[in-house]
Amino acid sequence: MILELISPYGKDGSVASCSSQQSSYSESKPDFSFIDDIYESVKAEIGAEKARSSAQMATSNSPGSASEKPSTPIITLAIDQPVRIVGEDGKEYKVVLQAIEEKPDRKRKSISTLDEPKPKRLPGVTLANMSIDEINKRKREQNRAAAQRYRQKQKCVKDADKEEQDRLEKRNQYLKTEAARLQSEIECLRKKLLGSLMKQQ
Repeated sequence: MILELISPYGKDGSVASCSSQQSSYSESKPDFSFIDDIYESVKAEIGAEKARSSAQMATSNSPGSASEKPSTPIITLAIDQPVRIVGEDGKEYKVVLQAIEEKPDRKRKSISTLDEPKPKRLPGVTLANMSIDEINKRKREQNRAAAQRYRQKQKCVKDADKEEQDRLEKRNQYLKTEAARLQSEIECLRKKLLGSLMKQQ
């Protein structure tokens, strides 16, 4: 192969014209048109991917789609009647609908009980003019009244504790059911996510 070198000087050693230099520079300018081709190709692939994703979403959200699931299903349950529910994992769960009493109501009830007027004390009686039997009888009556007040107070405390225990047991049962439901939902979402990643690969 013979390469011909073009000299900027003429045969007679004179400088070539400016127009001939500009024409030779334009002929040797690199061609970057392939970058435009790559850009158009990538743009077309992105557009096709968006169109495919939109078509899949439209198919999944269509009214006739078999995989459509209501976001907030309405279920009517009877109070204190157990209902068996089969989850997506095939396991059965028992749900019991129970009314939970609000704690502020119980507090207000306790406060109202404390606000009840206390029985007034009887005026003091001097024991100087009483016999031994009368003094002993009076002491027995006072002890009996004090024991009755103590038993009544203990009964109120016991009833309040029993009410709080029942409320906490119901709350605990509800939280266990809710935890099982959330665990099932997490497992279902995990399977869907793994399936989606496998399809993309």
